[in-house]
Amino acid sequence: MTDKKPRLRDPVKEQQMWKVYIQSEDDGAKIWKHNWGWILDEYKCLKKTLDEKTEQSTFLAAVKEEVKEDNRKLSKIPESINHFYGWVAKEEDFKLEKYGPDYFKALQLPDIFKLIK
Repeated sequence: MTDKKPRLRDPVKEQQMWKVYIQSEDDGAKIWKHNWGWILDEYKCLKKTLDEKTEQSTFLAAVKEEVKEDNRKLSKIPESINHFYGWVAKEEDFKLEKYGPDYFKALQLPDIFKLIK
């Protein structure tokens, strides 16, 4: 069995390693910008072209709807430990169950699967 001595930390070496790491991150960003920065310009040009086409499109003008205002009102957030969970669900306008709590009812099992008492 060999005794493993704890390695002593060298703050100077750690600082040098951190500087090298940060420098490599900065260099990587510069290299990416140099090699692939043109893609960002292409995306800007593409977005501008698509925005112009969208403005001119008669189909999209017919499909687009104006944003409707949401007239639902929330009550005040309750003062409790658990005030973020479930307080909106009690409001009638925000319920997810529009058709009741159990819209689909399971069919009964055939007789052959019934338990014997």
